Amino acid sequence: MKKIAVVTGSARGIGHATALALGKAGYHVIFSDVRAAEEVPNLVPEAEAQGISAEYVKCNIASEEDRLHL
Repeated sequence: MKKIAVVTGSARGIGHATALALGKAGYHVIFSDVRAAEEVPNLVPEAEAQGISAEYVKCNIASEEDRLHL
């Protein structure tokens, strides 16, 4: 079974670097951030170009409703 990493705040900065590092370590990465997917269109393709299995989920971690859907 493949391990899954959910990384919040991963559209940029430390969260982004962490998500990529986990992906390179063999995790399926779920990038998550408050931005809409249209605002970060290159996020998943960039990861996939590096051989990382990835997807993106918009989530405001401060919102209980969003957290339930994450």
